[in-house]
Amino acid sequence: MSKKADKVQPQALEVIESKAELMIRPPFGVIEEEWQEVAQNLPFINRSNLMKIKCPSGGGLSFTINTLDGPKPATEIVGTVVGIRPYRAHWIEKESKENLPPNCSSQDAQNGIFDSAAYRGIAEPTGNCSNCPYSAYSKDEGRVPCKKYNDIFILQEDQMLPIILRAAPTSDSVIGDYMFQLTQAKTGFQNMLTRFTLKEAVSKQSGKKYSVMVLSRARSLNPEERIFIAQYKGKAAALIAQPIETVDIEAHAIDIPAHVEAPGDF
Repeated sequence: MSKKADKVQPQALEVIESKAELMIRPPFGVIEEEWQEVAQNLPFINRSNLMKIKCPSGGGLSFTINTLDGPKPATEIVGTVVGIRPYRAHWIEKESKENLPPNCSSQDAQNGIFDSAAYRGIAEPTGNCSNCPYSAYSKDEGRVPCKKYNDIFILQEDQMLPIILRAAPTSDSVIGDYMFQLTQAKTGFQNMLTRFTLKEAVSKQSGKKYSVMVLSRARSLNPEERIFIAQYKGKAAALIAQPIETVDIEAHAIDIPAHVEAPGDF
């Protein structure tokens, strides 16, 4: 399927809200008294406490959700995006079976910090992700050497804390396309419930299967919900801005072989 077909078209943003969605209820199912209590706690919660969900590898079509009854598959995740944290990581070693720290990483996908000793004898990163050679497509490697990830903070209905959906590099352009379409529709991701699903794709370079996220609008938020989300984003800003844990970046090392980023692949 072409990249053009994967974009969220304007007509796809037109949804018919069901009668159940139009019923009067507290914003996001949260009682005012509960919100006043919880709002005071958000600045003190660590992002390491939040549930993290990764995109599957090998073309998987379901997310794995950790519940009190153990891991369970989910074909979709629905909620309001309250924040997105892009970051980058580069490993000189192309393939690894271990969780290894990256040789260069960036907490904001803009400014990189690297170990000069690791790059002895080869080109060093520039420290500026926008003009770094490792952030550009490499014909020799058949991919972009430095991986860009996105941690998407999603608040689901009837929940007090967001989950973190860890989007792989193969979904970076999909997120950009979705945001572009929302901008064209003169709205923002915080004004709606977004549905996250998965589809299988195959690399034209290697023939390997991989999973790509699909983003679509489930429904628009009503005025009360929009006010609530605006307040929530303000209280959760410090939580979203917390540094990304080193152990989480290291965990991406074993995913490197499955992430193929060649022009025209998606």
